[in-house]
Amino acid sequence: MKPSNIQVGKTYVNRGAGRTRRKVLAVRSQFDLLAMGYKVDGSMVCYRQPVVGCGIVRWLSLSNFAAWAGKEIEL
Repeated sequence: MKPSNIQVGKTYVNRGAGRTRRKVLAVRSQFDLLAMGYKVDGSMVCYRQPVVGCGIVRWLSLSNFAAWAGKEIEL
């Protein structure tokens, strides 16, 4: 999938079997991880991946997220 196709509020599944879902919460052009002592340059995607009982919020580069995403799904 192209990075330009990734949109906030949409849910995507992985390529292949498409069993893992990730909902995009935010897309930032630059996200500074000061608490971890390093800086990430470039676009970053904040997403929630549902896990039994809760959802884990994580950050991933936009290019890596787009490479992971197989298609958008409707919930």
